[in-house]
Amino acid sequence: MKFSLHTFFMMDDESVKCCGQNNMGQLGLGHTNHPVSTVTDLPFSGVKNIVCGDSHTFFIMNNGSIKCCGRNDMGQLGLGYRGAPVSRVTDLPLAGVKNIVCGAHHAFFMMDDGSIRCCGSNYYGQLGLGHMNHPVSMITDLPLSGVKNIV
Repeated sequence: MKFSLHTFFMMDDESVKCCGQNNMGQLGLGHTNHPVSTVTDLPFSGVKNIVCGDSHTFFIMNNGSIKCCGRNDMGQLGLGYRGAPVSRVTDLPLAGVKNIVCGAHHAFFMMDDGSIRCCGSNYYGQLGLGHMNHPVSMITDLPLSGVKNIV
C-alpha cells in the first residue's frame, strides 16, 4: 500500500509549514534531505488548498495559480517531462483548476469549466485514457463531463 509520509500545515495567516519525508523533494524546501523532523516554514503564502500524492505535492493558490514539487519520474507533476525530483516549489502552467486529486503516482485536475485533466503513471490504465501507455507527463484531457468527485 502506498501512502503519503509528509505533512503540511495551512496557518491562519496564510503561511504554510511542513515536515516529514522529503527524499523526493515533496516538501518543496529546495533539497531532498530526509527526513525533516522539525516543522519548517515554506517561503510563500496565499495557499487555498494542498494536495499530496505518495511523494509529490500540489498547491492551489488563492490567485488561481498552481505550484508543485516532489517526485516526477512518472510525469506526475504534469510539467511535460519526467526525471529527477523537483525539490523547489515550481509553477505549473495551468489555470482554472477547481480541485486536484492525487493517486500514488498520478494526478487528476478538476477544472472550473467541468472538464477533467490528468497526468502521471498509467501502467494499469488508471488515467482512464483508453490505453496503458506509460507515463503521461503532459497534462491530458480526459473525455468526461458531469464529474462530481474523483476518488
